[in-house]
Amino acid sequence: MQLTHAEQSLQLATPRQVDPGQIERELTALWAGLDDNAGDGATVTRAVMSNLLIYCQGEDEARQAAEHIPELVERHPARVIVLAAIDGMDGELDAWVSAHCRRIHHQEQLCAEHIEVRFAPQSIARAASLIRSLLIGDLPTALWWFHNEPPTFQAKLFDALTSMAQQVIYDSVGWAEPTRGIGSMTRWVTALSPNNGKVAFNLAWRRLKPWRRLIAQALAPIHVPGALTGLQRIHVRHGPHRLPVVWLLCAWLASRLEWRLIDAKSSQERIRWRFRSAQGEVSVEIERDANAKSRIESVECGWNADGSNGHVRFHHAGHLLHVDPDHSTLPAMTVPFRHLPIEELIAAQLAHRANDEVFRQAASMAGEMAASLR
Repeated sequence: MQLTHAEQSLQLATPRQVDPGQIERELTALWAGLDDNAGDGATVTRAVMSNLLIYCQGEDEARQAAEHIPELVERHPARVIVLAAIDGMDGELDAWVSAHCRRIHHQEQLCAEHIEVRFAPQSIARAASLIRSLLIGDLPTALWWFHNEPPTFQAKLFDALTSMAQQVIYDSVGWAEPTRGIGSMTRWVTALSPNNGKVAFNLAWRRLKPWRRLIAQALAPIHVPGALTGLQRIHVRHGPHRLPVVWLLCAWLASRLEWRLIDAKSSQERIRWRFRSAQGEVSVEIERDANAKSRIESVECGWNADGSNGHVRFHHAGHLLHVDPDHSTLPAMTVPFRHLPIEELIAAQLAHRANDEVFRQAASMAGEMAASLR
């Protein structure tokens, strides 16, 4: 008999507040209690593939992060440690322990540990010391920066946490100061040595995968000879909160095609960069549409290949990205587009621990584009 998802997913009802110095002992007691309550013939197995640190700011963010954990550990079992910086706390640390369990057979449960530590921002050194003692030493450690602000804006705290992690995951979507944030964060990312074992990753990059796939396939030299090298203009229209994603898409194109940045100009709703390619000048314009959905709506490209002009409009329509044949000199082409839940994005990235050189190059170009707007 196959179990339903509701039957598979279990959770300890109430996290238990504990003495921060006794977290490991309390976890041992928690496991003993799970075994005792499992019933005759039932087994409870701790499942853990990595240590995952989740940084939040404030109680609301801590609650939001906790809501993602059951689905996340179902995809990637981990010892999850939520770190919540709380303004107004004194120098003490508060801690809670719980577990998220999933029944895989009627007599077997897989469980992952969930630790939450709350601390005052000025007590980061003490909190970091505690967290370091809780890491399972023979497993990789990742930091998910859940707080919706560039990590480098809190350099001291960020440095303390990244010193424990081999992988840093952040998300530029929704940053209130995208130009400053992109410039600051990309400097940190590109300064990482490929040989130091630390990987940084922006979730916006994974969200762009269908767009990168469609553009690369539609303009591939085998289909449209000279289109990529002959690009002259790009216009991207997007909805609210998606500027950092569009920015990274344009930086990917510029870095892959080895364009050199000339200058930039910005207004409230538009940003325009000028680049120099091997064939001449390229204009890249980003336009914000306040009435559009929070996504990339369209990407328009124009080129000249061997004296012949061409153009294409890529458009977002429901669960598809496609070449709009009514506004293109290219035939119709479609790729699927699926909105990925944050738990799936994080789990996929936790399984991918190698440096992505294409992302690093795109991030470097994004940083140059940010510097040109100062």
